[in-house]
Amino acid sequence: MIVSIQDYFSDAVQPTKLLTSMRNFVEVHSNSPDLYYLHLHRYMAFLADDSYLRLIDPEGLKRAIGDQAGFLVVDLSHEGVVYRDPFDVRMERLSAETGIPIHRIVFVQTNTAFARGLEQSAPADASVRAMRHAWFHHHLAHLADDAVKRGWYRDGHRRIEQARSPERSVLCLNASPRPHRLALATLIARDSAREQYLCTLRLDALQKVQLKSSLPAAAHWLAHRGFSPEDVVATLTKHEFDRSAFSHLNPGGLVLALEPELYEKTAMSAVTETEMTDGRNERYTEKSLKPLAMGHPLIIAGNPNTLPNLEAWGFDVFRDVVESSYDAVRSPLERFDRVWDVMHHWAVSSCDVFRSPEMRERLHENVAQFEGRLREAVRAKTFESLSAAVGL
Repeated sequence: MIVSIQDYFSDAVQPTKLLTSMRNFVEVHSNSPDLYYLHLHRYMAFLADDSYLRLIDPEGLKRAIGDQAGFLVVDLSHEGVVYRDPFDVRMERLSAETGIPIHRIVFVQTNTAFARGLEQSAPADASVRAMRHAWFHHHLAHLADDAVKRGWYRDGHRRIEQARSPERSVLCLNASPRPHRLALATLIARDSAREQYLCTLRLDALQKVQLKSSLPAAAHWLAHRGFSPEDVVATLTKHEFDRSAFSHLNPGGLVLALEPELYEKTAMSAVTETEMTDGRNERYTEKSLKPLAMGHPLIIAGNPNTLPNLEAWGFDVFRDVVESSYDAVRSPLERFDRVWDVMHHWAVSSCDVFRSPEMRERLHENVAQFEGRLREAVRAKTFESLSAAVGL
């Protein structure tokens, strides 16, 4: 049985979040020892500073685990974690405060480069493993679970069957101003087919601070097109982008945020993922699955080989309709250019192909995955990955 130690609340006096109880993540009939799975979400169970990660609520964690033997699997995949922390401090404290021997505490990391660094800093009896499961068991698991609980698939099926034609061709949602997102937003703002995009980008005071730090990198994506940082900032600050109802001040709150009406107004999605690397990070987030839940075909500006990962879950990515060779390109700049070419093509083309009976049936099948099949598949894959991480 895998037990996820993730029920917590915000204390009224201390703004930190304290562990209060456990809930079952998934039960598997197996002779394997129990795995107590703790995802290291910011401010949830640990507090990061410059030297180590210290438990916020060690007594709550100890009560949750109790006296039962098992492995404590601590997932360090959440971005923002201080990865250079010395393991001798962290491991000994965890062992002392939970009562679990060090050899039964396993740290896992989806990024293999980070995992290698962790292994080098760990004591001899510590266990640090890399789980190659594309960062799915946190954000994607939440999305798959919430899609069932909230009935999002109903919105997806309804969108596919709506009688009216979409108002615009391509939906491009952007939250935090990461460089590749800013570069794509710049191209959309200057595109002759601008009216065919529904592109959200909100630049409040906080976002403008982040914008300033991201500008050099954003300009890097567009330098070969003749754009300077000044061109980028002038375009982004003067152009009026579309609005989203959700605030970007709490990015974590956007994980389970959906606006069905934006999908109803558009024919397909251009997803701007969290990362767009040369493949050093083989992972994707819930952003690449939300359009599928809403009955959209998609294009993804993210890490290479994301489409095969989606197909492995059983999704149809419409390779016979939407040009997809960009997804295999290792060079981020070349992949970015090819993604843009595909986006522009669909912005200037009729998207009526997706309204044919055959295409609607294929889109319905994607949405049907969110009725429960995806949730069960994610749970099974999580058990498989965690079991492998602890050597079961």
